Amino acid sequence: MPIPTPPLRHAEQQRPSAAAVWLAIQRRFAEVVDGLPLARALGDKPKQQFYQELHMLIASGVDPATVLDLLGRTRKDERSKRLFAGLRRSLAQGRTLSGAFQETGSFAPYEVQTIQVGEETGRLPNVLGELAEHFAAKVKLKRTLMGAFAYPSFVLFVTCAVVVFMLRVVVPMFSDVFSRSGAELPAITQFMVRMSHWSGPILLGLFIVIGAAIGAFALFRSRPPVQRFTAWISVRLPLVGPIYKQAQFARCYRALGSMLGAQLPLDRALALGSELVGLHSLRHALVDIRDRVLKGGALHEACAAHPLFDAKDVAMIAVAEEVRQLDVMFMKMAEQHTAEVQHRTGLMGSVLEPVMIVFIAVFVGLILVAMYLPMFKLSTAF
Repeated sequence: MPIPTPPLRHAEQQRPSAAAVWLAIQRRFAEVVDGLPLARALGDKPKQQFYQELHMLIASGVDPATVLDLLGRTRKDERSKRLFAGLRRSLAQGRTLSGAFQETGSFAPYEVQTIQVGEETGRLPNVLGELAEHFAAKVKLKRTLMGAFAYPSFVLFVTCAVVVFMLRVVVPMFSDVFSRSGAELPAITQFMVRMSHWSGPILLGLFIVIGAAIGAFALFRSRPPVQRFTAWISVRLPLVGPIYKQAQFARCYRALGSMLGAQLPLDRALALGSELVGLHSLRHALVDIRDRVLKGGALHEACAAHPLFDAKDVAMIAVAEEVRQLDVMFMKMAEQHTAEVQHRTGLMGSVLEPVMIVFIAVFVGLILVAMYLPMFKLSTAF
């Protein structure tokens, strides 16, 4: 007679399987991602492609509604399709292209206002092309910076890993042998043994301090004192500080040149430009420069009032004001600063690479000398 199996408890009957939990997580993640706006979920490269396609099709004489319909069909993800569908609905309701962009909340204010000026002046294809070039320059600059810092970061990581391995694994092996021999160790060997003993608490404390600093920065980074302090530190770091400053000026000048080229008023361009830069001191300077310009002051005089601007840049702005070519001059200045960033990043890579290699060789050599020196003394004693 078979033994009847006991009935499952209610909790076991309702317990979902691992596959069901994983499907629920994937579904929730897809909902969150699909709910993100295009400009926030995608980077500068997709936006560059988006504006290039808009520029090409609208310059060919295709109306914006048809353009958005064509671009929506080429997108594979549902989030982008919904965005283009929303833009088409806004255009069908009688809104302008800039109004449709603003209604989605997925585009930056300077993009919306630049497109609005392009519609008002009849230069919409040119404005879209300038926006595409602006994002293309941002992508190029970002790739330059990432390429410059990628190799030194990798070498630094390898250096730290080698040092930790030597202190936590190699040195304790030798210290056990030395303790059993009972011989007096040289000073450099004793120092390495002490470093090996204290490396664990030091690394733990270092990780705690770094984690606390990152957490505090994430919580208070929006406060003006923290922004001023980080800006002061950022521009004064050796090697990295000048590159960061030049990159911020290149981004600022390119944005101003693009907006002024779209015939955006200078005060609006300065206000929008102050929202684009990440350097707090430069953002504060642009706000003050806009106030001075609104009071009737010249742009180059307002820039000269801030030591953050180079004298060469101020002189070039003064010449551009005389000939009324501020947009062209800002684009040329952006190219100069971008070229300076590329030069400095290349120079930094060529300097940091041998320095880090020499550091690894010296530190590993010191550890090996400290570990083998007692053996040499013991061998000469017999």
